[in-house]
Amino acid sequence: MGRLASGAVVAGGYAAHALAAMAKLWVGAMAVSAGYRALRNPTDYLFHPVATTIGAATFGARTTQHNLDQGRAQVQAAYGDHFPAHAACNQVTPEISWNLAHIAGNYGEVGRNHRMQPEQMHIAAYTSLADPQHVVNHEFIHCHTHPNFLRAIEKSPDAVKIDEGITEHLADQLPGHWATKLGVYDLSRLPDGKTWTQAAAELEQAVGREVLHAAVFSGAPDAVYQVSQAMLQIWSKVPDPDVWMSAMSAPSKARQPLAEAVIGASLLYQDRLPEPMLGYPPRPVLPIARVDDIGPADAARLREQAQQARERIGPRFDLAFCQAGKAQQRRALMDIQDDLARHWKPVLTGKA
Repeated sequence: MGRLASGAVVAGGYAAHALAAMAKLWVGAMAVSAGYRALRNPTDYLFHPVATTIGAATFGARTTQHNLDQGRAQVQAAYGDHFPAHAACNQVTPEISWNLAHIAGNYGEVGRNHRMQPEQMHIAAYTSLADPQHVVNHEFIHCHTHPNFLRAIEKSPDAVKIDEGITEHLADQLPGHWATKLGVYDLSRLPDGKTWTQAAAELEQAVGREVLHAAVFSGAPDAVYQVSQAMLQIWSKVPDPDVWMSAMSAPSKARQPLAEAVIGASLLYQDRLPEPMLGYPPRPVLPIARVDDIGPADAARLREQAQQARERIGPRFDLAFCQAGKAQQRRALMDIQDDLARHWKPVLTGKA
């Protein structure tokens, strides 16, 4: 035991010496980093001492006007064919930000107005270990993302993952070494194990490069509709109770099939009956007083028919009944109404 204890002390001593040596190296490297920044940008320490010290401590490169100009040019060259003629982002002047929330946090930010049009762009003066050029490219893609596409994803529970994953995937395709592009969105994972950017690449493969670009940058309705369907095959499918309102206003022949399909979709996707439909009783559309009145046998039949309809109709069924953009959801509901009216066999009769 004495020898073991002695060995542990020796090992601990070696570890302490190693840590001390590493600390000295880091302090020395930081001193060099700080000196370099003082020479290159002497006023940074004078006007922004804390932010510049963070930049020195993380050995981050300083964001420059050249990065901003090059980012705009690279994004324009790669994706500009799909930008609207008078893209709002063309009027945005990006600014280098000394805000600590940017420097110590998200590195970049695009501010939008109530119409989802971009109005501001801020890029952190120091982006820690991230390459500032890649950060700028990423934010310019955000800036050029069309409001129609943003509206199409905003109701999804995965809206941030979709937006950031696609943006990073598109930024990764711009010039530069892969190592300088590696970031948090290349490492963050969905529940199925795919990274956010892998999911975006899968989406691009499903719909095609041109369709994805047309949806993201020009907001073309057909492209957004196609991409919206494909997204629900990759990201979360969450039933949308608001669809109940569409069932109430549908043509009479489609009203009960649509209403029952709303319930069947909830059973299919979440294995449970939906919550009360926005406070509206089902009676105007269905011959029951409450959704809770549906028994196990009828619930099984509703789920089975929803599964059959989904197999028959395809991704438009998911788009019609899951949380998605309103315009795309309405279009999907219109597309599938006739099919449901023809094939759906009413389950709920109101008889005990």
